[in-house]
Amino acid sequence: MPILNICGGEQGGVGKSTVAGTILQYHIDHELPFSAFDLDRSNADVKRRFGKVCDVHLAILSEAQQHEDAANALFNAALEQNVICNLPAQVLPALNVWIEHNQLIELAVETDVQLRIFHVAAPSFESRKLLSHSLNLFGDHIPHVLVKNLGMPGRWEQFEDEDLTELIEAYDLTVIEFPKFIGNSEKEFMDAQSMSYGEALRHPDLGPISKQRIKGFLRKAYDAFEDASLFTQKPKYVHEIVPFKRPSKGKDKEVQK
Repeated sequence: MPILNICGGEQGGVGKSTVAGTILQYHIDHELPFSAFDLDRSNADVKRRFGKVCDVHLAILSEAQQHEDAANALFNAALEQNVICNLPAQVLPALNVWIEHNQLIELAVETDVQLRIFHVAAPSFESRKLLSHSLNLFGDHIPHVLVKNLGMPGRWEQFEDEDLTELIEAYDLTVIEFPKFIGNSEKEFMDAQSMSYGEALRHPDLGPISKQRIKGFLRKAYDAFEDASLFTQKPKYVHEIVPFKRPSKGKDKEVQK
């Protein structure tokens, strides 16, 4: 069953493109077939860093009528293989319109495609609030993976509270801890050269310690993916999706559940 992996989080600067790029590198390293899309038109970081080693398509997710078909390539690609797409910030309303207007929840069941949302989070109240909003819209129909980005500064006590525990239980959330990348100089080098992890590991200007740091980061990230069985078994909610309905105004799953 192909999976349309949507890497979002709504908040800017929380590492969405880093998580999407690492998922992409995982597919490359494990020789898994995939299609990749970058929807961040203002900063297509995944396209910039990985476009030399694989096809990364640009797409638009917009509420504007003239762009109503611009994201359809994501779903069409998922009919054949896993799709990894990187979303920009503040795109949840457009994602909701695209899913609802095209009845993608029902279509996914008919075509045996799984939708999955990666919510990349920073240790902040705002990031937690945005997770609640995404679950309020899609949580009963689309499984979510909460990605706690340990590379973001702050204290996770601001994010982890009793309400979060209730959300995890209510929606059977998968939670992974995404590792911090150790090595600012290596990050700056890859960014300046628009370089994927694989390219960096083969680059002659990086020494053995730098390459070991990259390998260590990928190993920890891959372990997190595999411990949660993200790409090694069928995801949840297969053939258990009910027809999608827009939540009524004022409905708040965080409070009711």
